[in-house]
Parts: sequence; C-alpha cells; structure tokens
Amino acid sequence: MSGNDIERMIQEAVQENALFADKKKMDGSLPSSGPPVGREDRAGELVKAIAGCRGYVAPFVFVYGRTGSGKSTVVKFVCEHLPMTSYRMVNLRKARTVFGCANLILEELGAEEAKHRQSCSIAVQRIADRMGALALQNPLVLVLDEFDSLFSDRRGGASDFVYRLLAEQQRLREEGRMVCIVAISNGPAELDERVRSRIGSAPEIYFGAYSKQEVLAILKDRAASALAEPADEGVMEYCARKSSDEYGDARRAIDLLRVAAELAGPAGGRIEKKHVDAASGRLQKDRVDSAMAGASFHLMAVCRGFVRVTYLAGPGWYSTSTLYRQYCLVLGGGEDRPLTYKRVSELLGELYNLGLAESYAGSKGRGGFGREYRLAMPPDAFTPSFPGLWLELAKATSEHEERMKRFKQESEDPCVGEYERGIARDRLANEKQRWIYFVGK
Repeated sequence: MSGNDIERMIQEAVQENALFADKKKMDGSLPSSGPPVGREDRAGELVKAIAGCRGYVAPFVFVYGRTGSGKSTVVKFVCEHLPMTSYRMVNLRKARTVFGCANLILEELGAEEAKHRQSCSIAVQRIADRMGALALQNPLVLVLDEFDSLFSDRRGGASDFVYRLLAEQQRLREEGRMVCIVAISNGPAELDERVRSRIGSAPEIYFGAYSKQEVLAILKDRAASALAEPADEGVMEYCARKSSDEYGDARRAIDLLRVAAELAGPAGGRIEKKHVDAASGRLQKDRVDSAMAGASFHLMAVCRGFVRVTYLAGPGWYSTSTLYRQYCLVLGGGEDRPLTYKRVSELLGELYNLGLAESYAGSKGRGGFGREYRLAMPPDAFTPSFPGLWLELAKATSEHEERMKRFKQESEDPCVGEYERGIARDRLANEKQRWIYFVGK
C-alpha cells in the first residue's frame, strides 16, 4: 500500500458521501434530535403514567414493542421535557451479565462501580443510595433501556436483582423520594411471580409497528437535514413501503435510505429505486456475514435450522420448541450431541441480539406464555453462510412435489383399477406424512 492508494481511498469516500449534507442525521442507531414522528398517542400515555400529578411519578412503567418502533426515542423525548423531574437513561444491552448491568446503572447515576468480588446486593444498595440523593428535591425517572437484556444472563439472578431494586425503590418512596423506573423491552418482561406482585398493576405502553405513512414521515424528516438535495418522493415512498412491509421498523428504513445514498453518490446522480434494492441486499449481507463470522458451532446449527424451516414452511413466527426440533434435525445422528432445550433458547436469544431474528412473548392460552421468533430478513440472505443447504432443500422440495403430483394422478387415474388407485392414495398419504416429518414444523 502506498500514499497514492490512500489518496484514492479518500477520493472514493468523498464520492460515496457526495449526496450528504449532514450524514449523522441518517444514522438509524441514533435517535432523532427533534420531536418523535407518529407517536404522539404513546407519548401522551407515557406522560399520564409518570407525571399525571405534579410532584408524583408512578413506581414502574413497562414500555414494550418491536425493534425500531420508536420506544427509546419517545421515552427520551418525554423525559427531557418533563418539568421539575430529572431522569437517567441506561442501555443495558451494553452489558452481558446482571452484575455488568448493575454497574452500568451505577455509572449513569454517577456512583462508584461495584467490584467483581462484591455481590449484587451491594450494587443494588449503592444504586438506591444514589437514586435517593438524586430524588431529594424532585422526582427521578430511571429508564432501563433494553430491559430484557437482563434476562439473557440465566445464571445472574435477574429476577432477584429486579426484586431487590424494587424493594429499595419502595423504601425511598416511603421516605418521600419519588423514583420511577421505566423498563423498555421488545416484549412483555419475563418476571417471576414475586416481582410481578411487587410491581402490581404497572402501566404498560405498547408500541406497534410503524405504518408506511409513518415511516415515510420519519424518512422525510431525516432526509430534509441529512441530504444535500431533496430525495425523489417516489424513491422515499418505495423505501418506506419496502421497510414497512418487511419490518415496520423506522430504523431499518433510515439505514436503507442512507446506504442507497452512498451507492448513488459515486455515480453523481440522484437516488433511484435500484439503489434502494441494492442497499437492502448489502445491509442484509453485512449483518449476516459479521454475525456468522464469530458464531460458535452450535449457534450456526441453530441458525441453520431456523433458516431451514423458514425456507420449507415459509416466513412466520416459530416457537422455541419448533426451532429446537430443527436444531436437532440439523445435527442428525452424528457425533455432536444436541445441547439442552434451555441452552438452545439462550442461543435463539443471541440470534435476536445479533439482529438476525425478531422475538416476542405471547399468550398461548392455558399453556401460559411462550416466546416465538422469526428471521429478521429473507432466508436467502444466509446463502453465503450455508451454501450447501440451498441445494439440499431445493432438491428435497422438488422431489416431494414430483412425488405428490405423480401419486395424485395415479390415485385419480380412471384407466387403472380400484386396487391400484388405493395403493396410490396410500402412497400420497405417506408422502404427506413423510414431508411433515422432514419439515419438522
């Protein structure tokens, strides 16, 4: 590499960013600096929940909804504009353990972090002491973003940590120090009964997916200050439709338009639909490549099973039990023994944290609550990671369809006797059962 190579790279970077006036405004990971778009109703619910009476805040508020639905942006905006109230916001996803989350909270509150040899109870006491000091004059709102990250540490006693924190919060409130905890999560929290009992009937605010018009409004808001020249209305509508149809995720839409502008920049023209399509493919490929590069053997097997059932049975939500069966099918009867159901559920959580899957916890009637997952992108985005899988599945699907067609024709052929047609019907039924077993849904 020479100085000329660096100069060439600089020129390429300049050309790639030629269409931007302020590129950071098109960073989907950064919240908008202005009022949230399309979430006025949710903001109103939040204001009523934590500031319905002057000098009083609710003890606990759940804010949940899918990724990119504006939860953090709305909570941050509301908290910044509440009069006579201070707030601290902590992103718990930055830590991998419950103890790490406790230290993130301590850092944000301006308190001394706990040492590894000390227990979580000491960390909770320090959190409580600092919250009490901050709530001495005015109410304090402690926002725990990515609240469900706490529960990815199965050995860290997440429920026990939350229970201790709520107990200390109640003590502070009894002393007249108003502290509200706002938990932001992608789904209803997985809390044990004693924690739920302490929380009581806490307000819950649900953020649904953005509509196409809401995504379009957000794109226009960002593009107005980010791009040097206005983007074509049709292109932005196409970008909004593509994002809302697939995800309902404003963050993805912003990233999609940003990458489309990067691809259009070197050509010296305007952003076109072909740039949006190319940007979608590049974003998916980059995410999969970076995630799979450092994945363990069993995480790859879980992901392969997930892709397998999505290819065979179609896009949709799949239960943890279905995905565990897929994982076992992928391993087959080889030397590698399957991990436990619990461990595979943790690996599914890792796929979610890597941005490869979406997740929600829903009611199953008398069966209680269960967590379901779906791929966050089309299965063919994983082609480079599992090249042999596509040939295997395509061949199996083609052979199944041919057999079904042949057995159906034979079962309805008037030129053969009833005995032969009966054999064909049996073969047709057996093929259907064989396929159900092969799909493993």
